[in-house]
Parts: sequence; C-alpha cells; structure tokens
Amino acid sequence: MTYKLTDKKSIRLLTVLGWMIYFSSYITRLNFGAILVEFIQSEGVMKSAASAITTALFITYGVGQLVSGFLGDRISPRLLIFSGLLIASFCNVIMPLVSPSIPAMAVVWGVNGMAQAMMWPPLVKICASSLRGEDYNRLMPVIGTSCAAATIAVYLISPLVISFSGWKLVFYIAAAVATVAAFLWFVVTAPLLKNISFVPAKLEEKKEKEMTANKAAWKLLPIILLSIAMLGILRDGITTWMPTFISETFKVESTVSILTGVAIPATHMFIGLTTYKVLVAMKRDAFAAIALYFAITTGFLLLLWISGTNSMVLSTLFIALGSGGLHGINSLQTYYLPELLGGTGKISFYAGLINSATYVGSALSTYLFAVISEVHGWDATIISWVIFAALGLLLTTICMVSLRKNGNVGRV
Repeated sequence: MTYKLTDKKSIRLLTVLGWMIYFSSYITRLNFGAILVEFIQSEGVMKSAASAITTALFITYGVGQLVSGFLGDRISPRLLIFSGLLIASFCNVIMPLVSPSIPAMAVVWGVNGMAQAMMWPPLVKICASSLRGEDYNRLMPVIGTSCAAATIAVYLISPLVISFSGWKLVFYIAAAVATVAAFLWFVVTAPLLKNISFVPAKLEEKKEKEMTANKAAWKLLPIILLSIAMLGILRDGITTWMPTFISETFKVESTVSILTGVAIPATHMFIGLTTYKVLVAMKRDAFAAIALYFAITTGFLLLLWISGTNSMVLSTLFIALGSGGLHGINSLQTYYLPELLGGTGKISFYAGLINSATYVGSALSTYLFAVISEVHGWDATIISWVIFAALGLLLTTICMVSLRKNGNVGRV
C-alpha cells in the first residue's frame, strides 16, 4: 500500500513548503520583468534588445521543463528542487555583474531558465505522490497563489529598491530569499517525505497499463498544447509589457508604471483561491472551465481596446481582470491536465510537457509584442492580445466538445 500524508499538520506543512518554493522561484524569475522599464530607460537600450534577455529565459525554461519532467519521474524530485533554486539564486547574483552586456545577460538568464525548470514538475510529482486525490485537487490552487504573491512582492518592492539604490539590488535581494528557502526546503522535507515512495517510471509501467487511459484526451494533445501556448503568449506577454505600456501611453514615471503591475497578481490571488470551486461548479469539466476563463479574458481585453487606453485606471482594471482569467486558465491546465492525460506514474513528465508548451508561447510573446508595439503602436498590440485570447477560446471549445462526445472524459 502506498503511503500518503493524511494528518492535517503534515499536509499543511507540505503546502507551506511548496508555496515557499514556488514563491522563491517566481521572485528570481519575474524580477527582470519588473525592472524592465527602468533597465531600458537607465541603460538606454531598445525594447526589442532588452526582450532578448527575457526570451532567453522563456526558451530555456520551456526546453528545461521537458528535461525536468523526465527526470522528476526517475530521480529524487526533492533534490531537483533544491538544486534548481540554488542555481537560480547564483544567476541572480551574477546578473547585475554582467550588465549592461545584452548577450552576457541573456546567457545568464538563460541558465536561470534551466534552473527554474527544475522546480514545477518535481513539485507536482511530490504533491501527487504525497497527497490523496481530493487533497491534491484542493491544495494545488493554494500553492499556486504563491505566484501571485511573489508578483505582488516584486512589483511593490522593486520601485522602492530602484528609488533607493537602483535596479541591481533587486536581484541580490531575490537571491538571498531564494537561498534561504532552498536550505529550508532541503532540511524540513527530509523527515516529512521519508516514507513517501517516488516509484521510478519503469516500475510504474505495468500499473500504468492497468489504468483506464484517457485516449480521447491524448488524441487531442496537439490542440491542447496549442491552446496552452496561447495562454503563455498572453500571460507573460501582458505581465512583461504592462508597465512599459502604462509608462509610454500615459507618460508616467517608471516606478509608478511598475506599481500598476500589482493590479495583475491581486486578481490572481482571488482567482487562485476560487479556481477549485469554479471547477466543481462546472461539474469538474476542466475544459469547460478553461473555456469560461478564455471567454472572460477575451471580453476584458476587447473592452481595453475599445475604451481602456483613454484612462490609466480603466487600462489597469481591464488588464488586471483579463489577466485574472489567464491565471484561472493556467491553474486548470497545470494542476489538473497532467493526471488527466497520463496518470500519476508519469505526472512529472506531463506537467513538464504542459509547462513547456506554455513557455513556447511565452518566448514568442516577449519579442513579438515588443516589435508590434515599436512598429505599429500599443493599439495594434492590444488587438493582437484579443486575437490570441479568441484563438485560445476556440481551441479549448474544440477540445471540450470532442471530449463530451466521448462521454465527458474531460472530467478530473
């Protein structure tokens, strides 16, 4: 019989540790996006040139997800997380030292992307192996709120740090926090997870064959991955360029525009805490819930295009609410689709595959939206956001309808 954490204290501790790890991961990943507008202004570089740094992280993170997903089913996921966070901390220390060389910064941030990839698939593996099904479904969205909390922290603290000592100190602070978190994880999880069996994938093969495979969902994998890429294009494109959009459109200081970035994760926190309830209300049909959130996002981005650029308050509000829908999509895709596609034995691999598809979109978005905004302006950029959201809705609807024809196999 497979051992699971059942007492509330242990479950709560694992949730806190998972939250801490992903919070630390995010602050060592999002900090460059938070200081991007200040970096561009202070160093005098083009938006398209600066975007190459972020694009490097997205590319290596996407590729690294496949590697990490594969390894997470075969070697200690606990050690993968520890190693990844330490490397990410080191990259954050090096980043200011190689500035303002764009190629050198892109290389360092690319290594950071590989390190960041060593955390999410193993964390999904640990939670799926340690928690009972209902506990997993209920607590993963709670862990997911760490992303929003980290974003709020980065976008609140960065302007203060920039005003006090410049943008470089932001990286040193993030590195210090992540280093402490890495060692806390390593020490505390040793006794907590000592009885958990992370069975190698080869030993799971027979068990996997005995499971009822969701063949209908697996056949739709190319469409599913494409819809996930649409999410990545929008999620990170909007998060990265919102401060620059606000700064250039409404002529405000970089520190003020960075602070508007707090509006996005504020809605993420609310969505993260309600995603599971929405899923239950949608009769656990993951694709129906994803389609709902894509529709919400499309609507708010359309409102942004129609009237939002006339007011900074409306722009911030519509972007934040539309991004809230994107966070709901991301939660549903990353928490529930891996097991729907392949079962628990290879859940790390499928978690890595899904995250990889997300960051293929992310890599495209950073440079794509930089070029569109430079050549055609922000109105055209916003129209492109609406189009990508509508495509995501269409692709998800195709999956939902197809799976319902096969007996509602999209339920989790």
